[in-house]
Amino acid sequence: MRSLSIVLLLSLPLAGQNPADDFYRDARDKKPEVYAIELRTAGIPEEEIARRLDLLTNHRALLEADRWNRFYGDPASNYSRAPNSFLTAVLNGMKPGTALDYAMGDGRNAIYLAKLGWTVHGFDMSDVAVGLAKQRAAELGLTIDATTCTDAEYNFGRERFDLILFSWSMPLADVRKVTDALKPGGIVVMEFGPGFVGRNGMLHLFDDLVIERYEMTRAVSDFSDRRETDIYRLIAGK
Repeated sequence: MRSLSIVLLLSLPLAGQNPADDFYRDARDKKPEVYAIELRTAGIPEEEIARRLDLLTNHRALLEADRWNRFYGDPASNYSRAPNSFLTAVLNGMKPGTALDYAMGDGRNAIYLAKLGWTVHGFDMSDVAVGLAKQRAAELGLTIDATTCTDAEYNFGRERFDLILFSWSMPLADVRKVTDALKPGGIVVMEFGPGFVGRNGMLHLFDDLVIERYEMTRAVSDFSDRRETDIYRLIAGK
């Protein structure tokens, strides 16, 4: 059974990766106009330049999905497979309810919540990551409602969740969708590094909620090749 699981995991990225998007690794953090000059200097045909610029300008979500498909499909990717330590501390002694794992990745946190008796929903733009989450949950006899979509496409609803988790992710959709989706008494739990919104930027994301805890610490990142970095943590209640 173990060898079969490994074969299944290694086969997943074949469904998600698009070789025509290989350029995104180099282009992701560049301004399109600067990248276009680099391509012309390198002799890339104008038709290919136009294709890439269109993707970068109008279809970046597709490129990001492919990027994360590659990441989660590569067994050598260096990230924590364990549940987030801040989440585990917050959940200690907390009565299980209904949770949303926002940009859930491979389900490491969603599965942990399900083990504790939570009703768990989650989404991620990477179909490879969502496939891994569903497979691991099934192997453990757990139920999670996992969807492949962007945050702009996800149906948050109103007053559905007792907990909404942002573990090394940030809301890209209207934050009001997040706060509206919390039940009265529900909480947002968030942890991320300094590159997301900068020092104290996360505080202003949830002005409609009560900030119950906010801190910065120095610790090993769950991602970013597990480097030590500044880490920001927040709990906000409705």
